[in-house]
Amino acid sequence: MSNLKRSLLVVVSLLMVFSLALTACKAETETPAPVEPTEKPAVEEPIIFTTWDPSTDEGVNALFDGMNEIFMEKYPWITVETTHQGDYVKKLNTAFAAETTPDLIWAWCNPSTYYEYVEAGLVMDLEEAYEEHGWAELFPASMIDAVRGSDGKRYGVPDFINGTVVAYNKDIFDQYSLTAPETWDEWMNVLDTLQENGVIPIGMGLSDGNWQAKRLFEIILVASTGREWTEALYAGEHAWTEEPVIDALEKLEMMGSYISEGSLGMNSRQGWDLWYQQDAAMMISDTWQFTLHDRDVTFNWDWFDFPSINPDVDATFVGAVSDVLYIPIYSEHPEEAVLYMDSFLSKESQALWVNYGLAFNAGDYYGLITEEALGAATVKLANYINENGFTTWFDVGNPSDIAAELAPTEFAALLNGMSTVEDAANNIEEVAAELYGR
Repeated sequence: MSNLKRSLLVVVSLLMVFSLALTACKAETETPAPVEPTEKPAVEEPIIFTTWDPSTDEGVNALFDGMNEIFMEKYPWITVETTHQGDYVKKLNTAFAAETTPDLIWAWCNPSTYYEYVEAGLVMDLEEAYEEHGWAELFPASMIDAVRGSDGKRYGVPDFINGTVVAYNKDIFDQYSLTAPETWDEWMNVLDTLQENGVIPIGMGLSDGNWQAKRLFEIILVASTGREWTEALYAGEHAWTEEPVIDALEKLEMMGSYISEGSLGMNSRQGWDLWYQQDAAMMISDTWQFTLHDRDVTFNWDWFDFPSINPDVDATFVGAVSDVLYIPIYSEHPEEAVLYMDSFLSKESQALWVNYGLAFNAGDYYGLITEEALGAATVKLANYINENGFTTWFDVGNPSDIAAELAPTEFAALLNGMSTVEDAANNIEEVAAELYGR
């Protein structure tokens, strides 16, 4: 089976995240003044410019419409035709094979689509556009690095960072004189104190893909081994049976005593509800959920990055660029695609997304990401990423053969006492060894 026809499971999970994120509540910010039209060049006939994205949400589709309107106001001789594709990966693969791609693609920044297309030479490099338009100034360096190919060139424009943190109920923490832990010992004290007082430490539901088990493992691994070692493991430079992985798996196994009972019979939303209902003090939260938390919680809440396990390593926030805009080599209008990207990165377009509740980092450049618009937690996150960067998310760093189903299933089994550390490590290593030719 070719790389371009890999399992769709990892992409389906990312699409779920993408769609859920974009249903977040709308925050209020000041809408910039309309853009002025650009002087029309000498063209024989109007240009039809096509884009694809995987949105299945009506509210998001309206945002794309608004962004297209901003673009067409500035370039009135260009008509944008946007298609919101279902069964997205299959259609992308078919379009690339038939050389019938749209002019611009907006989709997940992951191994089974964007990175494979880049390495296959199917995506235009944007080095000249980055220099001409100054796009790199709009993002922290870590976001720009995420869209580079193995040759170091930039092939896409990132949108926002999604990642994994621990959200916690500050009122419950205050009740038991607890503070956000900074070390493993402090973390264990928090877990034990909550459990001893009849509070579920971590609300978790695993029936819809075990993805929260995967999230918990990756933040433990990075806190144990650091960014460099973790990303080397994901790249196949370490084995899953090596001691640092075994140690992280053992710590994950320990967490089984502190997550909500019956996690395999609950989906992730039911796990979240334990936190929203204040039955659980913490939840493993993706950062796209922040606006949902701001909308739905009835208590004081905050987040912390997972506490340090090994102070000698450079553990950081675990995340990834969620989506990326890129230009297929078969685009009939690559120059217009660059203009579209530049319009997306304008203050006017960024304001649309911030108004909807999403913290694009380019919006931060324009001063649009404020506590009034998006809440204190999101501002805190933007500042953290700008200062510290991030370690590659499990879904992006690992091949889909590992990240989609195999590893999450092993992790969930460990948390529920249905497997052993040795079996989990050996089962994942067997697949990794074949993938990397070990």
